[in-house]
Amino acid sequence: MFTTNNVQQFDKKMSRTAFWVTLIMIVVGLTGCDLVSSIFESKEEGFGSTAGPVLYIGKKNKPFTTFHAKQLYSMDKNGNNVKQLTDSDKFEVVNAKWSPDGDRIVMVKNNLESGYRQNMFVVDHQGKNERTVIKSENDRWGIQSTADPVWSPDGQKIAFVGATDITDGSQGKYDIYIVNLEKDEIRKITNTPRVREVLGNWGVDGNIYASELYLNTSPMRTQMVAFDETGEIVKNWERYLEGYNLPILSHDGNYMMFMKGKSQSSPSNNTSDQTDQRVLVMPENGEPEQADTLTRGSFKSYRPVTWSPDDNKVLVMGTTDNQDREQDEAPTRYHILKVNRDGTGLQEITPETVDFYYMPVSWIAESAIGPGRNE
Repeated sequence: MFTTNNVQQFDKKMSRTAFWVTLIMIVVGLTGCDLVSSIFESKEEGFGSTAGPVLYIGKKNKPFTTFHAKQLYSMDKNGNNVKQLTDSDKFEVVNAKWSPDGDRIVMVKNNLESGYRQNMFVVDHQGKNERTVIKSENDRWGIQSTADPVWSPDGQKIAFVGATDITDGSQGKYDIYIVNLEKDEIRKITNTPRVREVLGNWGVDGNIYASELYLNTSPMRTQMVAFDETGEIVKNWERYLEGYNLPILSHDGNYMMFMKGKSQSSPSNNTSDQTDQRVLVMPENGEPEQADTLTRGSFKSYRPVTWSPDDNKVLVMGTTDNQDREQDEAPTRYHILKVNRDGTGLQEITPETVDFYYMPVSWIAESAIGPGRNE
């Protein structure tokens, strides 16, 4: 079983020669050297320009029967000034997050040529100076895939979900890890064989907000929790074990939003309510049953993404069935939405492009983008 001690023992046993051989595979934290496989390298010109404040993952629609890799895009807070930031048929971007200082972006990419293993990288605001954090094919810590990266409030660390023990017949074991980018250190903070964690964010209170999905339950049970940096659960909402997911603390620490699905054991009596998942908000110390619903409307489901820089709005992904689709169109439509914290002013800001898949992932103040802008 992988532990932090294994990492320390491994590092102690490595000879200087083995160290340089490992560099060819990938060394986390090295700067000034570019020894990773070419399919992971940033383009020489990076993104070609500075990324916009709202990041989203997009995927082309037509023809739907042709594979199109998901790529990273940016736009402003109103859905304008769209930029395609990555473009490759060798990898697809599945997640990305602005750092708190607006100078860097952490990205998770699928390597389409090696079994869809998800690898983690950090680039600057223009897509340059790419640094490999986890490359699953040759990771020295035994991590085979990564997901859900969240920055610490000071921007020095990233928490993420790492998968180990992946085989042809198993999806592997998932736990939370923390990588210190300044010190080139990694720690595994959970050990939960039958639980899959999904990270919401790393709050200003120093806690990592997450969902725990209990894999062997039917229907699947979930629990919203907050971990400290040692992996100890310091907050939980154990009374709410069905349908509550993705807690995300506001930047000021005063509010928490989360997602609630329809209860399988006690479905809604409102037959006109066709919404499968809603986004709710409550005071940080409140109870989920007293939370206010933010998302009401014609969308089938809503998923919380992040708070606006001033905490007055939230960014949400909505989905609808594509009832009138043609043969070469996708069955589901994805929409980028923002709504006021009090539930008013739900507004669609999905860009008018040919893409059908829109997954918003991050939002930062435009004035904060670039080195030294947020100091």
